[in-house]
Amino acid sequence: PRNYVQIPDLFFVHNGVFDEKLYTQIDGVAMGSPLGPTFANAFLCHHETRWLDDCPLAFKPTLYRRYVDDTFLLFKKKRHASLFLSYLNQKHPNITFTMEGEVEGHLPFLDVNVSRSNGGFSTDVYRKPTFTGLGMKFTSFIPVSYKHNVVTCLIERAYKICSSAACFKNQVVFLRHYFMTNGFPLHFFNDIFDMVRSKLSTSKVPTCTVEKKIVYLKVPFMGPDSYDLKKEIQKLVKRFFPQVSLRVILHNGNTVARLFPFKDRTPEYLRSLLVYKYCCSMCNAVYIGQTARHFEARISDHKGISFRNGSKLVCPGYSAIREHAHATDHPILQTNFSILSSARYDAELASLEKLLIKLHCPSLNIQH
Repeated sequence: PRNYVQIPDLFFVHNGVFDEKLYTQIDGVAMGSPLGPTFANAFLCHHETRWLDDCPLAFKPTLYRRYVDDTFLLFKKKRHASLFLSYLNQKHPNITFTMEGEVEGHLPFLDVNVSRSNGGFSTDVYRKPTFTGLGMKFTSFIPVSYKHNVVTCLIERAYKICSSAACFKNQVVFLRHYFMTNGFPLHFFNDIFDMVRSKLSTSKVPTCTVEKKIVYLKVPFMGPDSYDLKKEIQKLVKRFFPQVSLRVILHNGNTVARLFPFKDRTPEYLRSLLVYKYCCSMCNAVYIGQTARHFEARISDHKGISFRNGSKLVCPGYSAIREHAHATDHPILQTNFSILSSARYDAELASLEKLLIKLHCPSLNIQH
């Protein structure tokens, strides 16, 4: 893959697996990393300040506003935009800017269609030409709160974007038709619209209350019974833990992504945070253990060799498996090891190991 280099026969803490080959990243930020957007934003914040300060006044923009990787700019003259674009594209070899100018007084920016007329600006909701009108179906097997929230969200979005009452009225007509096309009952939309309109037109006076700790709990969505379970849990927490504000999230985990995985699975020898089982091929002696390291490294520890170069360790740590092999002259084979279960955190490993030892009663374990 681009920005990666293959490293054979070595192990790294920060690496990537693609097509059963191990790579280490040499440029950029790992795709999917939660720190990626933060690093990218900090990088641009630092450089764009310098670039704007050093920009020649002849074509410097009068307004510069950026949201992640989309930027809205105003210039005194139309030709200044091309000059500024050329100026930016000379600043960093890894960044290439593109430009889209206004067409007949209209310019889309994110979800907003900005229009210029009579020396002023007006805004409306923007939808891409590829918009098909397909959205969440009312018959979807999801909590009704999701359906309620999507209607509320789009109505409030239109209210905040539209700069005139007439524009907002047109958007409400569009949304009503959009939701009815996707199977939403008309009364369902109208009831939510009346509630949102009442909320937006009423100014609330904030009241000072003791701040509660917000705790989130994700519960599998199993149909109508899930609503009763949610109410009971919130009622119990409110009664016994008044200092906590519990947010119960009903979640349907049966997604298309889970049914059709497209990412390469981590090879078994590179997995970590797991409980494993050793079964001697000669006498069926069993050992169950845990490891937070790579599975391959833990197997090498039991064999008494280095997982890096395969050489014999001078002072290996104690291993019940190795002691058994020496006492019985039975070989320790790679195929004798298998993964029983895995954990998400270090704290889970000890409990998981104890439960599996209790379940399987391995003969080589000395723990009780």
